[in-house]
Amino acid sequence: MASPFDVAWANEVEQAILGTAHPWQYDGITDPARFIGLCVGRGGGKTTMYKGRFMTGIVRKENAKFLYVAPTLGSAIELLWEPVKETVTSLGLTGDFEFKEAPREGGKIMLCKRTRSRLKLCGAEDRKDLEKYRGQPFDGVGVDECGSWSPELLDWFVDRIITPRLGERRGWMALGGTPGTELRGRFYEVTRPSSQMSRPYRERDQPRYKDWRNWSFHEWSLAEVMALPDSHRWPGIVANWEEALETKRRNGWSDDNPIWQREYKGKWATDDTETVYKFRPHVDEKEWNIWVPPRVGPLQIAKLPDTYDDWNYGFGMDLGSKDPFALVVFAISPSDPTKTLYHVWEVESPGARTKVIAQICLGDECNVNQPAGLIGELGWPNGIVVDVASLGGMFLDELSNEYGIRAVPAARKPGEKYAAIALFNGDLLSGRIKISKGSKLAEHLGQLRWMQDEFRQVKEDKAQANHLTDAALYARQVLANLLGAANESATTKKAVHPKPVDEPQPRIRQDNWDSPRAPSVWQNPWDE
Repeated sequence: MASPFDVAWANEVEQAILGTAHPWQYDGITDPARFIGLCVGRGGGKTTMYKGRFMTGIVRKENAKFLYVAPTLGSAIELLWEPVKETVTSLGLTGDFEFKEAPREGGKIMLCKRTRSRLKLCGAEDRKDLEKYRGQPFDGVGVDECGSWSPELLDWFVDRIITPRLGERRGWMALGGTPGTELRGRFYEVTRPSSQMSRPYRERDQPRYKDWRNWSFHEWSLAEVMALPDSHRWPGIVANWEEALETKRRNGWSDDNPIWQREYKGKWATDDTETVYKFRPHVDEKEWNIWVPPRVGPLQIAKLPDTYDDWNYGFGMDLGSKDPFALVVFAISPSDPTKTLYHVWEVESPGARTKVIAQICLGDECNVNQPAGLIGELGWPNGIVVDVASLGGMFLDELSNEYGIRAVPAARKPGEKYAAIALFNGDLLSGRIKISKGSKLAEHLGQLRWMQDEFRQVKEDKAQANHLTDAALYARQVLANLLGAANESATTKKAVHPKPVDEPQPRIRQDNWDSPRAPSVWQNPWDE
């Protein structure tokens, strides 16, 4: 153990380092997780977070071994070696650290004289470089610029070289970088939207992540740092963002451009393909496919405009096999001449058991006659479409027979999903689909991209999380019979012609809905 004097010194060094970090760097430095993923656009301060994590570890632990690996030794020196030396100098610690070459091992070594702990920097030009670390225990390993690694090499390094001895010292491992062009491999699986391998650090307090032991995922953008009231404290990031905007303008890139998305926003996007969905949050600086509703009730459901009181609801569910279960709710008023579809609620859940779905819809007691939960707040929907994946009709039978929730399976014939996407895109382009701002669905709609096969034909990339977008397709299908040609002139004025509140207009349904249960027969309006 370090002496009391060393502890006081370590506290002082740590506070000095943390005091220079922006909020997301601070989170990354202090995150107690042992497996960490970082996905950040260029110039956002990701490597500075690495520097802080290594420095605070070195001054707090005796005889510790840390390893920083970049694609090449040259890039490791440029990214971390010189910045670490500058930090040591600026904090007046030059007498406490020694910087030296490692000619026999290759690379660079920083040694803390007080704790006898060290940080080794190396490159990963080939497997021979990385084989040197087989069988060595480490207190912390940071792998940088993972988007530039071969996915096979990175997976091999993580699984074969580092992980087998990482538990010996209860060490941590971090995979960080700007997204690459290949949507596969460990780095992608850890940092992709809604990965089941990782938990977003920002959502760590949610009940579903209690006792989480897998990867902890950090992400931030330069724009988020710029939005801080004291952003001037990080002039390098401010300059990088201003240059990024100028680069975007000079190249004529749209917000959808894959280079802009990947390199500057830190979002996964492949080159030479377009987004699956024509989601445009803003058009001419006005809100187009988003809305910012107030939230009400225990489930924080979006409060719909009070212009109408005859709201109809459609539930779409995707059970998924690789991705989590998803439920998306859309609402539409038949009195609305614009026929606008509002996204009012969504949920993701790692489990797709019938009881989980019943509890979401009916509440913990699953009482179909006195429902709580989602249906308790909204009332029964016009219909429920579920992609049951490989679970088949038995799943729907159990949902109906055990819990009184009747649903129909989503159509799965070849080409039908592409037709549904085309209809959805038409509503996005017309502006009559409104997605809740800041929702996971909005994030996925803006990120999903087609991939090209060997024949240059576009198709879905099964590696991308699409459970929320698929659920949105199904929710729209439920309400498709209420969609008609939008009255564009009505978008500029408030149409008021619903029935009085004391005479609510009944929802339009496919049959007589006298029972609190969903109808037994429901027409799936896949085609309009």
